[in-house]
Amino acid sequence: QEAAVGADLVVLAIPVDQVPEMCKALAGVVERDATVTDVGSAKVAAVTAGERAFGDRFVGGHPMAGSELHGIDAAEGRLFEGAWWILTPTPSTSSEAYSQVADLVGVLGAKPVAVDPSTHDALLARLSHVPQLVASALVGQAMASGEHDALLGLAAGGFRDVTRIAASNPDLW
Repeated sequence: QEAAVGADLVVLAIPVDQVPEMCKALAGVVERDATVTDVGSAKVAAVTAGERAFGDRFVGGHPMAGSELHGIDAAEGRLFEGAWWILTPTPSTSSEAYSQVADLVGVLGAKPVAVDPSTHDALLARLSHVPQLVASALVGQAMASGEHDALLGLAAGGFRDVTRIAASNPDLW
């Protein structure tokens, strides 16, 4: 809350399930003319809460960049360069607020694209979330074999360690 006082632009970079509660917490703190955006991977709930708290000054966003790594050790200075950044305006979104967020996205090297929140969630469910669930289930099933090191080496290393793994686990092959 302290960081948002007097800010022209507030970016909520928090877990997506915390966005609605954070919007409530910041509603009385953020300046009336400040723009608020988020970077979560699910938009309908975030945009609903954001518009409830900040009106037409909320612009949902989702940068399509990153990796399987997380935390400060995974920081990458060029993370957004050339990446798509989905913005999820609604009919009530202020064009000024939208432009402010789109300009920020451009400064970061990303390419803004506008998609309504429901379409975003439906597309991402098909393109990202369902495949991630399926992949996780398959890895979990494979891990049940007990060959954890061999399987993780193949999954994470892109087969770069096949020779080492095969040599140390001849019965596996």
